[in-house]
Amino acid sequence: MGPIILGTVSGALPLGLKMVKNPRWPIPALILLITSTNKNEKKKLMAKSRYKVKRKLSTLEARFRKETEALGLPSEFEAETFEYVITSQYTPDHKIGPKAFVETKGFFSKDDRKKIRAFVEQHPDIKLYLLFGNAENKIRKGSKTTYGAWATKRGIEWADIRKGIPLKWWAKSRKAKQAA
Repeated sequence: MGPIILGTVSGALPLGLKMVKNPRWPIPALILLITSTNKNEKKKLMAKSRYKVKRKLSTLEARFRKETEALGLPSEFEAETFEYVITSQYTPDHKIGPKAFVETKGFFSKDDRKKIRAFVEQHPDIKLYLLFGNAENKIRKGSKTTYGAWATKRGIEWADIRKGIPLKWWAKSRKAKQAA
């Protein structure tokens, strides 16, 4: 199946491009279509890429680069990087004092680790303790890092339920409450 061309500027557009007119856009936009799933064509596009990039171009990225170059349109691949923040909410499992909480973890997923790390960094005034079902578990298959080692590296106090609940967490919480 060939590309669908809705309009042209001066003659036909190169393969894979179509003209899209939208009343909210100040000018018509050229949109790239994948018109072939032929593996040989994809390989040729990848092989013909002569741009130095941080990583190998995907088929779509290589095709876009080829088509824009044919049209003489400027583009830079991954020219800028931007930071962003995702706002979310976190509710610790157990409150043991005015600003002290215990998070219990049997399985400590990558998402859990990200969440805990962000929370501890953004709320240094709140004490968060981690209580693991087994602190010797590895954070992922093949890793040497255990749950406990991960927490220690980040300065987070932790305990293993198999060795008992540390009563000192409540003592520290009471001292903080009396000091306030």
